[in-house]
Amino acid sequence: MRNVLVLLILSTLLLTSCSSHRSVGNGAYSDISLERSSDQYKLTRLKEVNTKSKAIFGIPVGKKADKQGIVVRFNGINLGAQQKFLPTLSMVALTVFTGFTINNIIEQDFDEKALSYAISGVAAIPIAGAINNQIWSNSAYSRASWNANSELLDNNPNIDVFLNPKYQIRTKNGFWTQKVELKANVMGAEIITDK
Repeated sequence: MRNVLVLLILSTLLLTSCSSHRSVGNGAYSDISLERSSDQYKLTRLKEVNTKSKAIFGIPVGKKADKQGIVVRFNGINLGAQQKFLPTLSMVALTVFTGFTINNIIEQDFDEKALSYAISGVAAIPIAGAINNQIWSNSAYSRASWNANSELLDNNPNIDVFLNPKYQIRTKNGFWTQKVELKANVMGAEIITDK
């Protein structure tokens, strides 16, 4: 049992504390130009969208992602936001499992009386949190991308087609935390209706 816990801790250490910077762009013009002549739509460079998101122990923090903003044809960005329920549930399960494991290691290897479950549970939180942060390593990213799409739609109600997105995405995954900064630059087309 002790070997399993040591293996989990070592693998978590090896997989954490990384950061990345990605740029994502669209390589083709939207098919609006195939369906309409240029005098039937107006192109506009939209205001840059900036979103940030954080997660602790893999659980997203901040306001709930309750807006339903989806721009379906955008490549390179998630369509769903990670909610808190599943990461919280797995955190609780991992904490209980790790607490029982700590008690078993103390009883078997050190011939000592086991700790109370409350004490072993508190001792298990950092270990379970690091493991949970790896399991849900994209929580902050999915929340940031969801918020970016929602903000894009909320701020541009007159735009009919969103085109050629370019993203700058900075992620930093630590041992227990995640941080994401996402910037989106998008073109918008407003279809001109015949009168």
